Amino acid sequence: TDPAAGSDLEAIKVLLLLMDKDAAALADPFSEEKITLKEKNLTGNRLSVTAFEQNVPGFSLMFVLLAVIFGAAMSMHDERDWGTLPRLLVAPGGFTRLLFGKFGARFVVGVVQMLCLFLWGHWMFGVSLGSSPWAFVLLSLAIVFAIVAAGMLVAGLARTREQTLPLGLTFVMTLSALGGLWWPQSIQPGWMSRIGPAVFTTWAMRGLNDLVLRDRGIEAMAVPVGVLLAHGTTALALGFLLFRRRHSAR
Repeated sequence: TDPAAGSDLEAIKVLLLLMDKDAAALADPFSEEKITLKEKNLTGNRLSVTAFEQNVPGFSLMFVLLAVIFGAAMSMHDERDWGTLPRLLVAPGGFTRLLFGKFGARFVVGVVQMLCLFLWGHWMFGVSLGSSPWAFVLLSLAIVFAIVAAGMLVAGLARTREQTLPLGLTFVMTLSALGGLWWPQSIQPGWMSRIGPAVFTTWAMRGLNDLVLRDRGIEAMAVPVGVLLAHGTTALALGFLLFRRRHSAR
């Protein structure tokens, strides 16, 4: 069985139970059960997972999304509106280095926030962080990279600080819903499952499910980390380009 697809597993168990009862009733109502269930986890040692192991990773990602996207987007517009951005541009380094400096600062904050949330979930609710600490760290860095890049994209798309609020909320809510942060990806409707792979949060949750629920190691992180880096690089390039054009136009 796959612990990350619990709804499918429960449906199969119920169906087998009904088949067993029907077979027993047709043969002899007082006979022993005709079907014996033996469950084996093909990806790890556990046969069941708790609700915390879906909710803690999902909502932790949503909180990091909220904090980092709004922090990154608003800080860029605050620097420009308060007049500190033109002063910083006078210093050696240029506009691109300044943007990378802002990106790096938000990246560090996002990594600390994510690690704190997951460690809290591990200590307070017993949520597994996987069998490989390095796999968890690698995936966390890739996730935060993609999140901060999304924040820079919001900063580039928004013309004013006020526009970052509705635009940022739209990003966060859409990414959370499509990526399976609020509910297991296995219970999403078909249309959502087809759209989901287009957003990076889907791959973030797939990687976390591989670690938390399936007990997989660092070798399973190749695809999720690769997709997260690709999404992040694209969003970062677009965000830098848009923000540079907006700033140069003023």
